[in-house]
This record gives sequence, C-alpha cells and structure tokens, in this order.
Amino acid sequence: MDPAYISTSKLTTKSDIYSFGIILFELITAIHPHQNLMEYINLAAMEHDGIDEILDKQLVGKCNVVEVRQLAKIAHKCLHKSPKKRPSI
Repeated sequence: MDPAYISTSKLTTKSDIYSFGIILFELITAIHPHQNLMEYINLAAMEHDGIDEILDKQLVGKCNVVEVRQLAKIAHKCLHKSPKKRPSI
C-alpha cells in the first residue's frame, strides 16, 4: 500500500504508480508483497545488478535480463516514498 495513503487517507494517481511498481516487482520476482517484497527490493537496489539475485528463476533463459533490469529500475522509481519523485503516467 502506498505509504502516502497511510498518512493522508487519499488515493491519487501517484498511489496507482506505486501499486504499478509493486505489480512489476511481483511479476519479475514471483515474491508476494506480504513476503517482505520491499526488503528484497531495497537490498537488490543497493547492489549493481542486484535484481539478478531476486529474479524469478523460472524467467532465467526465457527473457532478456537487460530488459528485466531496466524494468526493475522503472519499478523501483515507482516505489519512491515521496509521491512527487515517482514517475508520471
């Protein structure tokens, strides 16, 4: 859930962007958000190509890893704590 929603009780377009980021990470990691997804994402973001560590192993060899890394960067931007720093639609 969008951290901004917790403090404001208002859903915005930026809340949708946050949710989109969560869905993207779910798709490329196969980790459910309730399984500490954000912890995995933050750890992966700290390392160069850290996404490789949390990438769904069933995708390996079936997708372009460079594109998955780019997708992960976009998803990570969508999850910025500050709604103003999230991408726009």
